[in-house]
Amino acid sequence: MKALWCFAIGPLLLPVVLASVAVIGGDWPAAFGLVKLGLLLTYPIALLFALPAHLVLRKLRWRSAVPYAAAGFVLGALMPGIIEYAIYYLVPAARDYYVPQFGISYAATPAGVLFGLIGLSIALIFWSIVRPDRALSKCTKSEGPVLPEA
Repeated sequence: MKALWCFAIGPLLLPVVLASVAVIGGDWPAAFGLVKLGLLLTYPIALLFALPAHLVLRKLRWRSAVPYAAAGFVLGALMPGIIEYAIYYLVPAARDYYVPQFGISYAATPAGVLFGLIGLSIALIFWSIVRPDRALSKCTKSEGPVLPEA
């Protein structure tokens, strides 16, 4: 149940950051557009990439904050390239305006680092709410659930 709350709350960080940058620049109308854009990007990305990453980390029993932070940074850093790839192949008119530079090289750009830090933040927010490390300490495979003492 906590994972569902995290899925609802965690991806809101990017729209808040984008809107804050626009508001600091004094452009209120752009802030609302950036919030809409951020919401359109973060929830599908969370569903397609972050949720499977959480399930893989849970399956591997890597439940500390470090693997979640690393996965969040890597997924976030790769997002500009993934978004460009999607736009290039899903919007035919986009092919006339630029030549894409796909690949892992996006992770080394300022946008990749910024998205990586945002992904890291979202992953740590998710981890701090769900706390999969606590779920592991309550129940292990060999012992079964820990029952309260009478």
